[in-house]
Amino acid sequence: VSNNPKASKPISVARSAFFECNSSPKIPFFIIWWMTLFLVLPFGVRRDSDIEEGNDPGAPAMSRMWGKVAINTGVALVVWAIVYAIIEFDLITLGDFGITR
Repeated sequence: VSNNPKASKPISVARSAFFECNSSPKIPFFIIWWMTLFLVLPFGVRRDSDIEEGNDPGAPAMSRMWGKVAINTGVALVVWAIVYAIIEFDLITLGDFGITR
């Protein structure tokens, strides 16, 4: 048993890494936004039935990028809120994996 008050405290490396300075919550959101974009891009893709010479046969007929950007932002907000809650409220810590200082 240690008298050190920090010894029994769970390790919260993520909090210090992601959310300490003012602009830090934006950084994980930006990373999550780009990662979820690659999940959202294939939604609703339909091939063009009239393939003109010089066009790629796999190109979509209508890309609907602004709709996908809007959907992606909503998905990224939900994922970011979950990550933020896990980090801010220490729902999962390194101590849960047996890692101690």
